[in-house]
Amino acid sequence: MASPNTAHSPAEGQHQQQQTLTRVKGYHHDQEGGAKHPFRYNFKPHSTCFQTLKMITVGLILFPLRMFTFIFFFIVLWLAALASTCCGPSGSEFPKSQVISRFFMRFASRMILWALGFWWITTNGSPSTDAPVVVANHVSFADPFFFAYAMFPMAVAKAEVLNMPLVGTIAKAQQTITVSRDSTKSRHEVAEEICRRTQWQQTQSEEVLKKHGKWPPLLIFPEATCTNTTSIIEFKLGAFTPLMPVQPVALDFRQKHLDVSWVGNCPLPLTIVRMMCQVYNRLEVTYLPVMHPAKEGQQHRQGMEEE
Repeated sequence: MASPNTAHSPAEGQHQQQQTLTRVKGYHHDQEGGAKHPFRYNFKPHSTCFQTLKMITVGLILFPLRMFTFIFFFIVLWLAALASTCCGPSGSEFPKSQVISRFFMRFASRMILWALGFWWITTNGSPSTDAPVVVANHVSFADPFFFAYAMFPMAVAKAEVLNMPLVGTIAKAQQTITVSRDSTKSRHEVAEEICRRTQWQQTQSEEVLKKHGKWPPLLIFPEATCTNTTSIIEFKLGAFTPLMPVQPVALDFRQKHLDVSWVGNCPLPLTIVRMMCQVYNRLEVTYLPVMHPAKEGQQHRQGMEEE
């Protein structure tokens, strides 16, 4: 699935994480001081002999079925995305509304989560219909599949994603907003496109909305990279620039025997294999109250003026 800063090589990901690390407030390289390292992979939970034996046993029983399910439904996801891109308006000027294609893409995403060991997902609250922007912490490879299943949002990703086999087609079906990180002009264009889509319902006439429909919510990972959830790092401002309602979503992988985070020097294929070799993996999702940046910003300014 296309997602902000998800599709990158391990070298690129580690370089970006190291750059981001220099901006984490209160972080120190001296771990004796008790500071949390947001990009360190924790090997300890599954390094014991018992856990190794358990993964081997479960892997012999469940891994073949899960791997087949993963590959099969990823192909289904791609075929549904291909059908979506072949129908409806070309480009990203207007929203698409291929209900059937999106149904299969959401169903395939849920089956991929099942293949990764997420038999059930605990949710608190529900997605808001009033928030055109959704922000969440980015932890693992499974995050985009959950959001595709839960709300099938748009996303922001680097431009190279569109040229990737299979993934590029899925990104086009999601009408992903792409950005060239090395181009200042591209970043400005992306900011304008984010504002246009998130403000679409407020700026278009009833006639246009009736003809073209509404955009799905825009998903942004404001930390702009994956972390292991031990600490929060600096947010990018892109999600809040349009001053539209924003719904925060918290992903909590309550893992006791496996670190599922996509960080550090643990290769992604190895993490996927380990996920499939668990009896089950847990994910708790909390939909938090909607934030109103425009209203809250105005109240903050008034408070400062009164002081």
